[in-house]
Amino acid sequence: MRIRGRVTISGGEPMAQADYARELSGALKGAGLHVCMETSGFAPWEAYQRLLPDVDLFLFDYKATGEELHRRLTGVGHGLILTNLRLLLEAGKKVRLRCPIIPGYNLSEEHLRAIAGLSRSGVSAVEIIPYHDMGKGKAKNIGSSLYLSDVRTPEQAEVERWIDDIVRYGGIRIFQA
Repeated sequence: MRIRGRVTISGGEPMAQADYARELSGALKGAGLHVCMETSGFAPWEAYQRLLPDVDLFLFDYKATGEELHRRLTGVGHGLILTNLRLLLEAGKKVRLRCPIIPGYNLSEEHLRAIAGLSRSGVSAVEIIPYHDMGKGKAKNIGSSLYLSDVRTPEQAEVERWIDDIVRYGGIRIFQA
């Protein structure tokens, strides 16, 4: 079958509507499209299993290292997420790890080392996604306070140092989103 285009299933978390994501991915794949899905990894493995035939690439978030920090930042532990990452890789799926870095929240040597380790686990690549404050103006316009108003957007040289550190810790296929 010739690939006729590409589609990314995204949103908040597509796996929150796993049945619909399965139906949509199946229809897209059946139409000859390359199917990519963004996910936090926080869903039952059985839901991911049903998607395996139809999703070509998973864009998989890795937000924080350590159970306690992950729970504090996201509201959930990371055990299920790491298990799903391992199982997707064992199933032979192409996975690109996406790592948002927020100074003062998840930026640490431990986290950069963990990213380096995960980069060698079989993922196709690792995207480093530095924090940006592009939502600041929108938040002001709608009368909302920005949750991370205390965080500054890192300079490009700082982001490059993070990437250099990950590579120094043994990371491979690392790039900035």
